Amino acid sequence: FFRDPEVFEVMRREVLPDLATRRKSIRIWCAGCATGEEPYSIAILAHELIALHPDLNVTIYATDIDTVALEKAKAGIYDRKTLENVDEHQLRKHFISRDDGTFEVRPHLKEIIKFRQHDLMSGVPIARYLDAVTCRNVTIYFTERQKNELARLFHGALAADGYYIMGKTEYLGREVEHLFASYNITQKIFRKAA
Repeated sequence: FFRDPEVFEVMRREVLPDLATRRKSIRIWCAGCATGEEPYSIAILAHELIALHPDLNVTIYATDIDTVALEKAKAGIYDRKTLENVDEHQLRKHFISRDDGTFEVRPHLKEIIKFRQHDLMSGVPIARYLDAVTCRNVTIYFTERQKNELARLFHGALAADGYYIMGKTEYLGREVEHLFASYNITQKIFRKAA
């Protein structure tokens, strides 16, 4: 949870509040979500934002090609080590302590996440007019051609001025860098270019 905390801090302080001032409904695609830690981390931030903007609706589409990983994500059960970046207040508020020492994500977070099986190389986005796409530490396994195709896919899926958040070691290829404007280069956060 909250891998690379600095990225999530920028999302908490800048990205999500910006979207909340411009939209009544925020839609985020967490692509390559694996076992769910990232979409649940974003859901925690979204829940905090909803407390400030009660009329706000947030939907997180969390996708992965691996159905076994998705089943674990849907269950939302994690050990304490996985939750080391979750503070005590967040732990009590968003998780149920289980008898076996694990923690289960509470229903109020599960309700805003839609887990789905999806192949990023299909060329079809999970939805259109998205406000943000996070795809972190996924493209490191892809070829340059696949990375460029994926950047084009995300660009097409994003609404105007939508955010694209990459992993710290990832980069936009020269063929596609014109599709996005840098928002926070240190944290690899970009915005869809016109």
